[in-house]
Amino acid sequence: MNEQIVFRNFHSQPVLIERIKKRAAKLEAIFPNIVALHVVVELTGFHHHRGNLFRTRVDVSVPGEKLVVSENSRLDRSYVDPSVSIRDAFDAMERKLIEYSRWLKRVA
Repeated sequence: MNEQIVFRNFHSQPVLIERIKKRAAKLEAIFPNIVALHVVVELTGFHHHRGNLFRTRVDVSVPGEKLVVSENSRLDRSYVDPSVSIRDAFDAMERKLIEYSRWLKRVA
């Protein structure tokens, strides 16, 4: 699997890279036909009451399809910790891959 990890507006941290790689391996265990993975973790700005807010986008390319999940910084769920944003984005992508895998079995 071709893997790309990008950090925007803040410096990459080894612990975050390791967390992303572990979650990527879990995605591959769920759906072995992943061709490429592109992850962007972005510091979106400073919120006066909540501090720095992070957003994580996960793009997964599988044969013939591209699946995208973006966990945005929202007022109802403050992503002040990039680890939480990463966790939620990968959780959502896991659900999406499981759904996609089930759909493939139905149409086959």
